[in-house]
Amino acid sequence: MTEPLHFTTFDLEPIEPEMAPEDKGWIDAASYEELLRKWRFHPIGHRLFMGDTGRYYSKMLHARRMEVGKLKRWRSTSASDF
Repeated sequence: MTEPLHFTTFDLEPIEPEMAPEDKGWIDAASYEELLRKWRFHPIGHRLFMGDTGRYYSKMLHARRMEVGKLKRWRSTSASDF
């Protein structure tokens, strides 16, 4: 008879990759529209949306959204882009 597997919390926690300098550079240089386009159309699990990079991406997307006016945000989300 085999012994049951025992998992600790450590075994189940995902390993978060550190943010690559080129990813941070791109995020810092990207406009609100560029960030929003990737957020909407890149696949789930893309490296830009995972771990520290994903948290930073989300934070910068929100910050850029606050920088642009309401009208520009509305234009960025209009259906005319499709």
